[in-house]
Amino acid sequence: MKRSLITFASLISLAAGMLACAGQIPGVPAASATPPLKPYAVPVTYRNVSLVAPPFYTNRVTAEELELREQMNPADDVPAYQRIIIQESADFHFGPDVSRPDSQVLVYPLADLIQTFPEAAAAAAQLQVVLGPGDAPLPLVLPFWPLASYSGVIGAPLTSLGRPALTAHRQHLDFKSGRGIRYVTLLEQDPPRVHRLDGLIYTFQGLTDDRLYYVSIILPLGLPDNIPGNPEGVKVLQTLAGEAAPDYAAIAQGLDRVPPESFHLTLAQCDALVRSLAVGP
Repeated sequence: MKRSLITFASLISLAAGMLACAGQIPGVPAASATPPLKPYAVPVTYRNVSLVAPPFYTNRVTAEELELREQMNPADDVPAYQRIIIQESADFHFGPDVSRPDSQVLVYPLADLIQTFPEAAAAAAQLQVVLGPGDAPLPLVLPFWPLASYSGVIGAPLTSLGRPALTAHRQHLDFKSGRGIRYVTLLEQDPPRVHRLDGLIYTFQGLTDDRLYYVSIILPLGLPDNIPGNPEGVKVLQTLAGEAAPDYAAIAQGLDRVPPESFHLTLAQCDALVRSLAVGP
């Protein structure tokens, strides 16, 4: 299987060393009079993709080229896509739940993608319609890809990322080389998670202006215990999401009432990552 891999550990280690020398971890209050350090963002470039990872988030970035599908014959020239994984730093931790998807940026060659997966072709076609002229109100059902994670090992089972159960905070959003839509959603798996709010994510689905690439960005989101001005809001959402048959319409309405700055990452930080993205030919 062809695969190339590059990590940006040296850059992150340098930043971490500077922080260690200053005696301060980002996001953690100082125990002394040492002034807090400013947030740092990490620029990432891999092949034809570049972006800036959000502040207070990056511990390590891994970029790799993966086969678009399983290689049934070693002689096959299998199309590839780019995946950039942004790992959590020590001060940005969601807890022990390992079912959350990685924070990742996925860049697919559009022609190969739609020829390989019918559901991806449907998502791309829907996205073309959504990105039509003007900024018309976005529908309640929006495109999402990928629906499954591929290990690259022949015969290995597919791992479902889940399907969006709802959409909230829907918005058109441009990036440096294209346009798309971003929204907040819950990824619902089968069987469902015990704590469904664990599947809360920010996602961006977009196309480059030249229509050569499909871009998917997935960033796990956290919620505070209390929302300013609505202290019971999160508890209500947790109760709704924990029901045997969740009322996703009510959850979506509740999420729309959560201020964008109350999510962690904030939606502005997620949007900034999207806007920084450039995909070359």
